[in-house]
Amino acid sequence: MTRTVFIVGSSSGIGLEIVRIFFSNGWNVVAVSRNPEASKDLLDLQVQDIKRLLLVPIELTKPETFQPALDTAVKTFGSIEVLVNNAGVNVLGAFELLSQEKLRKQFEVNFFGPAEITRLAIPHLRRSSKAANKDSIIINIGSGCSLNGIPLFSYYTSSKFAVDGLAEVLHHELGVQNIIVKNVIPAG
Repeated sequence: MTRTVFIVGSSSGIGLEIVRIFFSNGWNVVAVSRNPEASKDLLDLQVQDIKRLLLVPIELTKPETFQPALDTAVKTFGSIEVLVNNAGVNVLGAFELLSQEKLRKQFEVNFFGPAEITRLAIPHLRRSSKAANKDSIIINIGSGCSLNGIPLFSYYTSSKFAVDGLAEVLHHELGVQNIIVKNVIPAG
């Protein structure tokens, strides 16, 4: 049975490369982003095997889009074995000069959205783990900023610290249910 990965933030950069890796290794891939059909790279990849690459729109500031995206993935492929939380934005500037509104948007996209998608995906991951007798996995793509604060990146750094903290807790809570939780920290 072909396994399925659900990748949030998949239309460019690291997310697109993650799509390419899973796709080239024969996985079913659910490429999720604000407007995945606007990505020429995703469309070019989909032409190779339209049955294994599903493009699903989602807006991380609109939680009402999360469950329909997960439902579409499960309806199409039958299961989700891996969730990759990759999406993120960076609000750059001196802390005292940035607005509360920008802080809230930073956390909506980088923390609250991925946290809620994770919460909604857990039952699917648990079900897949039991059915296949294999671990399911949650992978959060973090940032070197979550290891060391960097001036002018206060909002971004804070949101990535929050993701790391949640992942650490979920590692303990979900590990006994055969769901592995990992953070991948790209750092230059």
